[in-house]
This record gives sequence, structure tokens and C-alpha cells, in this order.
Amino acid sequence: MDDKDLRSLIGNPFNGYCPRCSCTEKMKINKGDFWECVKCGFQLGAAEGFIFVICAEKGKGNFVEPPVHFPVVRVL
Repeated sequence: MDDKDLRSLIGNPFNGYCPRCSCTEKMKINKGDFWECVKCGFQLGAAEGFIFVICAEKGKGNFVEPPVHFPVVRVL
């Protein structure tokens, strides 16, 4: 992913699908607590609120069980 591709992610809403490879399966939470694409390993870290951070390393496919897909609804 080059700088041009990274710039295209800024300001666009995250819909749960990988913004890098357009995989048809929603991203899942891995054991490192990052959203990870099941196809290409692209990772996003969620900060406070709906701010996401692009991780430099590709994920290794170590997903939590049972699988957690985006969106996650928390009941307070």
C-alpha cells in the first residue's frame, strides 16, 4: 500500500470491510485486539471513539474465538 492509497483511507467511514484489498468478508478481531483482514492481513487498531490507526505489520491470522466481526455493539 503506497502513500496515495493511505491518503484515500483518511476521512472515509470504516464499514468493516478491508480498505486495502476489498475482501468480501468483514474484518475480524485478532488476539492482539486489532481488526484484521482475513485475506491480506491488513490491520487497524481502534483508538478512542471511532479513530482507527493503520498498523505497520501484517496480521498473522490469530483470531479470537468465537469470531468477532465488525460492527461490535456494546451494551452499557
